[in-house]
Amino acid sequence: MDVRATTCPVCSRVVPINRGADPNVAVNDHINAGCPDPGTSTSEKAYTNPCSMQGCSKKELVPILCQKCLKPFCIRHRLEADHKCSIAGSTPPAQKNGQSSAKTKMVSAAARQNTRGEQAAQLDKDRRDRAYRATQIRQDAALAQELQNSEQGLDKSSSSFTSQSSTNGNQCILS
Repeated sequence: MDVRATTCPVCSRVVPINRGADPNVAVNDHINAGCPDPGTSTSEKAYTNPCSMQGCSKKELVPILCQKCLKPFCIRHRLEADHKCSIAGSTPPAQKNGQSSAKTKMVSAAARQNTRGEQAAQLDKDRRDRAYRATQIRQDAALAQELQNSEQGLDKSSSSFTSQSSTNGNQCILS
């Protein structure tokens, strides 16, 4: 089955190409049929995460959620003290008992960060190992090809040497 497609240079969408048709004609037809330009209003807006702080009109590309109240905020109001978090005013039961929950949160956050770093290091090591193995396989294949070519070259030169020696009798010509 001969299925072909190309991408539109304007909108980066996939344009199907009929069997035996010219890809340039298919892309031209796509553009003439109303290809959506990525710069027009039909494209998605990037900054769609408004700040939940009353009176703030900032919008962020990536939502920054408060871990206490789970509302999205801008960079300026991301901290609990900056947006007057409604849950931040009430004291958790752990603090009433005299335990420091902030300290335990910092320790658990550091532990999570450490495991993420270890995972990233392991993934990087695995990637390097795969790349090394692929390089080694390519080098082995190239070496095998060179050995095979050199053996074929020796066979040709030895056969030409024997044919020359047989035509000249017992004389040996090395040239």
